[in-house]
Amino acid sequence: FFFKQKTAYEIKECDWSSDVCSSDLWERPDVRVTRVELKPMANRATHQHDDVKFHIFVPISGKVQVTIGTDKPIDAPVGQAYYVKGGTPHSFRNLGSTPAMAMEIFIKDGPTAENANELGAIVAALQATAH
Repeated sequence: FFFKQKTAYEIKECDWSSDVCSSDLWERPDVRVTRVELKPMANRATHQHDDVKFHIFVPISGKVQVTIGTDKPIDAPVGQAYYVKGGTPHSFRNLGSTPAMAMEIFIKDGPTAENANELGAIVAALQATAH
C-alpha cells in the first residue's frame, strides 16, 4: 500500500476565518483523505456527505466529541475510528482549550478490495500514532 501524502507546500493552510478548517491530503476517484482542524471550543455544525458511500472519522489530537445520526454525542478518544454511512447527518466539536485535529477518510465508490486494504492501513497508521 502506498499513498502520496501532499507536502506541506501542497496542503491548504488554515486561514482561521472560521473555527473549522479542512485540508485535502489525498484525492483519488474512489478515496479522499481530509485533515480537519478545530479551534478551541469550535463546533462543526451538523452536515452530511451525499457524495460518498461512507467515511471514517478519526480524532488525532485534542478533546473531540462526535454525534452521528440520532445517537447521543460521545467523547471520541484520540485514535478511535468512527464509521459514518453516506448521507448520515453528523457533527463534531472540540471540547478542549487547545486546537483539535481529526482525519476523515471518504470512500466514494466501493469499497473494492484495494481501497478497503488501503483504508485499513490508513486507519491502523492513525491509531498507531495516537498511542
